[in-house]
Amino acid sequence: MVQLYAAAPDAARANKPEKELKAFAKTGELQPGASETLVLTFSAADLASFSEEQSAWVVDAGTYELLVGASSRDIRATLSVDVAAQTTPVHAALPLTRDIKRMKR
Repeated sequence: MVQLYAAAPDAARANKPEKELKAFAKTGELQPGASETLVLTFSAADLASFSEEQSAWVVDAGTYELLVGASSRDIRATLSVDVAAQTTPVHAALPLTRDIKRMKR
C-alpha cells in the first residue's frame, strides 16, 4: 500500500493535524523484487478546511509538504509544493422548499 499525506504550513496555528491522508492505492500481489507503478491524485481543493466564520472551504496559501510512504510513520519520500490561497463559499446547499411540520406521535 502507498499513502500520500499533506502537511499544511503552520498546521498548529490553523488547528490542523500534523499531516492528513489525502490519497492511497494498493498494489497487486507482488513477487519478491517486483515493482508496480501506482498513480495517486488529488487537487488543491483537497487541502481545504471549512471556515465557519467565512462559511467557506479555505485553502491557506503557503508551502505544503507532500509525504509518501507505506504508513504515516513510514514516510519514504517528500515533496514541497507552493499553493495559492483559495476560498470556495458555501451557499444554502439544501434550501427548504416548503415548511417543515412537526411530526406527531
